[in-house]
Amino acid sequence: MKHVKLLLFLSILSLIVLFNSCGDSDDPAVDTPANSTDDTTIDDSNIALDSDNDGIADSDDTCVDTPSGETVDSSGCSDSQKDTDGDGVSDDLDNCEGTTEGTDVGEDGCALISDDSTTDDSDTECIASTATNDIAVIACKYYNDDALTVVVGETTITITSTNEPDHKSMYYAPSNLLYEEYSEPDNEDFYKNPNTIAAMNYTFTIPRFPEAAINSEATPFGPMGVSINSVVFYNQVAAPGDDILEELNTFDQYEGHPTNTGSYHYHIEPTWLTETKGDSTFLGLLLDGFPVYGPVESGVTLTNDDLDDYHGHSHPTTHFPEGIYHYHITAELPWINGGEFYGTPGTVTQ
Repeated sequence: MKHVKLLLFLSILSLIVLFNSCGDSDDPAVDTPANSTDDTTIDDSNIALDSDNDGIADSDDTCVDTPSGETVDSSGCSDSQKDTDGDGVSDDLDNCEGTTEGTDVGEDGCALISDDSTTDDSDTECIASTATNDIAVIACKYYNDDALTVVVGETTITITSTNEPDHKSMYYAPSNLLYEEYSEPDNEDFYKNPNTIAAMNYTFTIPRFPEAAINSEATPFGPMGVSINSVVFYNQVAAPGDDILEELNTFDQYEGHPTNTGSYHYHIEPTWLTETKGDSTFLGLLLDGFPVYGPVESGVTLTNDDLDDYHGHSHPTTHFPEGIYHYHITAELPWINGGEFYGTPGTVTQ
């Protein structure tokens, strides 16, 4: 009996020793299971690699080449490596975050002006309207607040303007910050007229809901409308005794010039506006309340043959989806208007 008990004891002891030895190993390294999800890269010192030293291990780093010193997010990406709104401009250079997908943008990430549209330079929000011919919906497009004010009334829009361009001109006084010399060496007929830009005090009272006139009126000599930067539009007629085609040789770097009273004005395309706002954008209003657009429409540069005798036509635009009559500037005489208003004009005083 004693021998049986001893054998039983030794058997149990052997099993215990065998069990404990299965969990021991003299090798300190631990094998990673084949199906493990831990793919952290380590070096010979058993430390996770961080190739760009941004504090994020390479295994977790979406942007493994972050420039030195740039702050990164939890994915290891800095603003210079991200383009959150997908517009092709990195976040660190993007001044217009959240741009709608597919929008054409400039180097600053902000939308470019394109066909029949413009950005608002005013802090004033455009007025919504259900009327198909309510000009209030584009009144906010007027900017250059230092030179004009716009008031939307019940039936009229009142625009007051000092008529001072926001661009450089050889016609500003040399002491003005916007003065810039200009010449046209390839135009032997170019010359500067003797006049200097002066502040005006124009008040335009324009129909808010323009309609076609029963009896058309001729455009006046002097202001027949006002552009979005405060400068007035003149028609295709020169001052008494002058030739308008001769006057073309006196236009400054943005195609304007002043009268002998200092009233600066555009007879033809205001290139400052079409260059900065777009060649198909809204450029201003004539006295009858109908809008003036640039020379391009739906990607096509218009000619006089595309327009009626008033120098316009009717169809939907971005601002007026139900359609509205509007003028277009072209490269040919009469440039802005055919000599008569399509609608009934309001008034302009000085």
